[in-house]
Amino acid sequence: MTRPNSLAELLRQPCPWVVAHRGDSAHFPENSLSAFRSAISKGADLIELDLCLSRDRVPVVIHDRTLERTTNGNGAVAEMDFNQLRKLDCGSWLDLRFREERLPSLKEVLQLVSGQICLNIEIKGNAHEAQPGEEGIESQVCQLVYGLGCADQVVVSSFEHRVLDRIRGVPESLPVAPLLERPASAEEIIRLVRKHQAFSCHVNERHLGPELAEDLGKEGIVLLAYTVNNEQRIRELADWGISGIITNDPGKMRKLMTAK
Repeated sequence: MTRPNSLAELLRQPCPWVVAHRGDSAHFPENSLSAFRSAISKGADLIELDLCLSRDRVPVVIHDRTLERTTNGNGAVAEMDFNQLRKLDCGSWLDLRFREERLPSLKEVLQLVSGQICLNIEIKGNAHEAQPGEEGIESQVCQLVYGLGCADQVVVSSFEHRVLDRIRGVPESLPVAPLLERPASAEEIIRLVRKHQAFSCHVNERHLGPELAEDLGKEGIVLLAYTVNNEQRIRELADWGISGIITNDPGKMRKLMTAK
């Protein structure tokens, strides 16, 4: 099976798509270049990553607002310049063999995936600003994606739905996807997708049932579930016909779907 290298090709792929949560995060440091390379090699259809802003306003790929969990640093990401963040060890927390891992910038990740695989960029709520200006993370993401020729590969998601409006509002806009943590009805999700002219909607798998999946499927909603690592649950969601499953172990899910 050929890996889709654009969202248009992704829509033509058999479902469910294998979506690598922070890369191959079951085996490599999350949100690292090695995790993204591994996800590509193991047959993921789409890579999901998290994006924050450094103090000098560089879009940096990291999940948490603070550094302690996944680096040997301390304090908030937004209180350090990118050249300081780059000096941190971002892999030893998982295994000492990853001690050379460094926090990647969004630019580096886009250069890695260009022409290879689709990318779901989640803009974290702490990167959302009341008055972002021209250097706001939304404008920077669009400029970087277009500048590196990746516009047909990228969808931008966020729990902060005002981020999606800003993405849609810039001259070089990108497809967007609202994230939902709480339960929601099919009617609410359909309204949300239409309001933001969204490519997809990404929901917590705990709030998904067969009727909701069926109702959204009938409306043509592209539905992704996060974050699913249990084999039985992956098979169940696949049987319901959802579009994609976000997982920490894309290699395991790919094998499950190949054997299905």
